[in-house]
Amino acid sequence: MLKLWKRQWFLIGVSGGLSLAAAAFMVPQLYVHGTFDHLCRHDPETGYQAAFALVNQWSNGGISLWERFDHLDFSYSHLATGFYTLSNVFSAALFLLCAPFLTHPAEGFYWVHVFAFNGFNLLLRTVGGYLILRRLRLHPAVIVTALVLLNSMLSMTLHLGLLTNTLYSYLPLLVYFIWCFFEERRAEYFLGAVVILTIAVASSPLFGLGYFYEVVHFFIVAALICQIPTWRSAVWRPAPRRTVLTIAAVCLLIILPSLWMFRILHADFFIAGSGLQGTQGRLNNAFQPLKYFEHPHLKDVAYLEKFLFESVNYFEGLWEGHWPWLGAGVLVWAFLGLVLSRVRAKWIFAAAILLVLLSNTPVSMHLPFGLAHWINALTNPFSFLLRTLHMPTLLAPFLYMPLAALGLQAGWELARQGQGHNQRRLVIAIVLLLAGMMFFSYQLYFYIKVYVLGVLALVLGFLYVMLNVEAPLLRRVACVLAVLGLLAMDLCAGRVYANHYLVSDYLLRPRVRPNLSDVPLLVEYQNPLHLPFREYMRTDPVGGQQILHSGQSYYGLYYKYPAFDRYFLEPSIYRPLPKVYKDAYTDAGPDGQNVVKQYLEADRRVMFLAAAGICAPDEMRAEILRRGLSRQVVVIDGKCAQLPSVLAQLPSGEMPAAPERRVSKSWRLPLAGSQAFTKDGLVEYRVDLPADFPTAMATGLFTQDQALLRMRGPDGALRPVQGKILAPYEFDINNVAPGKAAVSFPVGVAPMEVELTASLSTEIKKIWKNTQDRLGFTYAAMRDGWLVLHWPYDSKWSLSIDGQRVPIYRANKYFLATPIAAGDHAIELSYWPGSPLRILIPLSLLATIAALFFTIRWALHKVGTTPSGKETGHE
Repeated sequence: MLKLWKRQWFLIGVSGGLSLAAAAFMVPQLYVHGTFDHLCRHDPETGYQAAFALVNQWSNGGISLWERFDHLDFSYSHLATGFYTLSNVFSAALFLLCAPFLTHPAEGFYWVHVFAFNGFNLLLRTVGGYLILRRLRLHPAVIVTALVLLNSMLSMTLHLGLLTNTLYSYLPLLVYFIWCFFEERRAEYFLGAVVILTIAVASSPLFGLGYFYEVVHFFIVAALICQIPTWRSAVWRPAPRRTVLTIAAVCLLIILPSLWMFRILHADFFIAGSGLQGTQGRLNNAFQPLKYFEHPHLKDVAYLEKFLFESVNYFEGLWEGHWPWLGAGVLVWAFLGLVLSRVRAKWIFAAAILLVLLSNTPVSMHLPFGLAHWINALTNPFSFLLRTLHMPTLLAPFLYMPLAALGLQAGWELARQGQGHNQRRLVIAIVLLLAGMMFFSYQLYFYIKVYVLGVLALVLGFLYVMLNVEAPLLRRVACVLAVLGLLAMDLCAGRVYANHYLVSDYLLRPRVRPNLSDVPLLVEYQNPLHLPFREYMRTDPVGGQQILHSGQSYYGLYYKYPAFDRYFLEPSIYRPLPKVYKDAYTDAGPDGQNVVKQYLEADRRVMFLAAAGICAPDEMRAEILRRGLSRQVVVIDGKCAQLPSVLAQLPSGEMPAAPERRVSKSWRLPLAGSQAFTKDGLVEYRVDLPADFPTAMATGLFTQDQALLRMRGPDGALRPVQGKILAPYEFDINNVAPGKAAVSFPVGVAPMEVELTASLSTEIKKIWKNTQDRLGFTYAAMRDGWLVLHWPYDSKWSLSIDGQRVPIYRANKYFLATPIAAGDHAIELSYWPGSPLRILIPLSLLATIAALFFTIRWALHKVGTTPSGKETGHE
């Protein structure tokens, strides 16, 4: 058994390593040169920023349920985009292990993430693909070649940063268990499929039940149809009751946090267009089959007659609205597998591919090619979750892999046994390939035509040798050359496709920081290990540009500033609003201007001390703002008349404004003997920050915090930067490395010291707890009044002053406030501190890892000990 285990993992390891090398050849910008971090679009940046956010959570206090920089519950991040996927968790955990050994930990995060995130998903696909191919009893060289195809050409969209990368990588595993179940009727395989499907759905619930399950459903239907002839003789083999109950309990533990989060999302958030809170969208069409044909988002399709061209068109095949690029070599080997192979299981994969193809025809009740749509509407319980058809289509390439492998095996058997082995089928294949050459010779652009006709010519040459050459050695050499030649041609075409896809407008290039005043700001990274406290918020995009904004859920945390601008836009599936903010974007005063936006722009501090509160209608906010009293009087919602510092009515005269008190403090930082790095004509010095420097401060470029830190060298002031230093005479505090000041000078300039000056608040004296959903600080209230905190009001917030829990009131319609007496106070703000999710999430992750490990281990043992040829049968 140990020998079998080693042999299996040797093949898996070799296949994974060659697959990664193939991917690096096709996308060297990502795996070799590091010339982009991620694509500046909704899908690709999500996995990158999610892993970043997990590092930030774990290095600053563990599981967090709220992201105070973006004002979102992480339940949305998980349900909509798969925050707690195993690939994100693995990437974050590996980086935390590596960080102590990295001289530039924030820059190192990029490299760790690229290989950890994609490597984990590649391993999932490799194991699942190996199980399928091993069950087909293919030659080891065929298995390795087919897995390279699976993890390179057929996974191209995943390497380019698809949001559902991890979710889609579970498909080969799930397909294997479903296929085995229909072949053998063993309950163990059914339970294995349940485990993998549960893990997939728990990793990304919305997409797991929507896009992912549609293709899984088509495969189930295809397997069911292909197995109809064997139903009468089928024997059901049940599993032990203890096994069933154990797996049911594990699956419940895996999915329970997602169910809990869905309840939170439905209760706490307003998401226009999502079907939540009574708006139009996915959930409104739940379990109404005919509504499937009326869904407005299912009309943008890639027509059936175009799929062949999109499969080989490496100049225009962008997956967002078309059939995915596959590679002409893959298509030819899959075709040969269908024609030459005698394995019955090929029809299951072919039928599933056909159904996916038919699902890309126009959604109509009456079209003759509407079979897949009717199957989806009548038998898929989650068809109402679909919004676009191109996302499930991206799973179809994985279904080509077994067919291509059967084609490779058939070619090898021809080379080994001679043309008499399969002569009639061989002649049919040659005729059809010749017809294909005529078809493609006039349908495609010139360069793509050359590529496709070259592939067909190479295959026809190989088949000609099989028909006319008797020497076994020459036939085998021809087979190897044909396989390598087609693989090389596909990889080169894939490289062109990747370069065409990576258009310059979408790249976030490392080491680029344009001027803030007139061009968009592209920041490579923040340090995931350090969580600063920002005293100020942003209400507008930098330079009027939206390029900093992903439209997704982690961008505030990633850039580490409290951003309110999204709340002045109408909510959508990509911009959910906490319920309290539901009307913020339409909150207009008598002058027609947005009241909350004017209020926030008047003073962008995250928190302030108001002299008094007033129990008044929300309309009073506009009058307070007009009179310039928005930081002296706060409108309190609820029963507050008997509370301290509450006015009966708005005073007629002016109220004295409390001055913002700050104190300046300077430190001299010696550079002599400090760590120094020389690169690109500059020397970067790395200096330890003074022991009394506030640990929660960091240089920032997005808010007024940028004015709080200054540094001078011998020749004058240095420029603050937020992230990697790119030019001389710049400095960074706590972003390049925690606890460090990074300073740069030209080569040849060697100052002895620099002077660091910080403008410190005398109100916020110390930040002693600093996580995303728990903030503890010492606050010096200069008078009795109301402490206002600009986080959205929610009943799950908990606030304590000097160790005593105090009530939280809704202030100025949207925010948090509490009365406070003059003096120094220890204040702690926590989001849902007693939530069961803080225990359920790690338990679910541990259960997922254990379930995945033992399921794969059992499957590898099972496929390795089954007698040859028993499973798949022959025609």
